Amino acid sequence: MTDEAELEDLSNELVALDGGVIDTCSIVYLTRCGALEPLSSTIELLTVRQVVEEYGTTDLPMRVCDLGAGAADDLVIACARRHGLAVISEDRKLIRRAERLGLRYYNALIMLAMLLLRGRLTHSVYQSNRALLVEAAHYSRRVLRYGEDLTRFILMMR
Repeated sequence: MTDEAELEDLSNELVALDGGVIDTCSIVYLTRCGALEPLSSTIELLTVRQVVEEYGTTDLPMRVCDLGAGAADDLVIACARRHGLAVISEDRKLIRRAERLGLRYYNALIMLAMLLLRGRLTHSVYQSNRALLVEAAHYSRRVLRYGEDLTRFILMMR
């Protein structure tokens, strides 16, 4: 079980979160579970042109930063640093890099929990969206357990 103080700190971060730079995989997962639109109307989402190209459509509810040529992951980090925003990603290498650089980072599961925390999703909608996300994302048991602990903590706070 995750330390309650850690969950409280994360919940406080999520309440204060105002934006993030999102990568392709997180866009795919959040779209599949129906949470991209609510997320984009809750926090400012940015991405980079290379992510839009990888995703394959420009019809995304976020602002696109064009930082020139380069690898998508490098530019997601550069955009997050430039705008002082968190990184939203499922990619362990990208998350580790963000951590080394002192950037906040979250995955789609945590973003879904944030929507529950902020009252943007009911518990039943959250559960439905979470089931779709877990089916698409294939998270490790450790990540799923952490998400479950966070959800329990959020529901206890209500």
